[in-house]
Amino acid sequence: MRRRFPRLADARGEARLRALYARYGLAALVVSRFIPGVRALVPPFAGALRVPALPAIAAMALASGAWYGLISYLAWRAGSDWDSVTALLARSGRVVTIVACAIGVVAALAWYRHQRQPRAEP
Repeated sequence: MRRRFPRLADARGEARLRALYARYGLAALVVSRFIPGVRALVPPFAGALRVPALPAIAAMALASGAWYGLISYLAWRAGSDWDSVTALLARSGRVVTIVACAIGVVAALAWYRHQRQPRAEP
């Protein structure tokens, strides 16, 4: 694997990947397809670890089918009840705005108090 991915994997990283695959097997490939960022790395690293092609493809296809099926179903449901979705987003947006403003005020007060404290001379 170091020969194929010299910058991404050192000896320790390769050993760790092999240990994880030995412990969790194809289930690790399925679960890792649901983790953003990791999803793109799964096929090349499975190949670099010499995971058998057919089981790896089957595991990744199962996970991808479940992922995109769920996304499609949720999009269909959102589209069929669009008024409720927009109302929920509007309410959520107001809550997020209020919380963000409160955090900003608390941070500004903390900064102001910190600036007003007398400095200790060395």
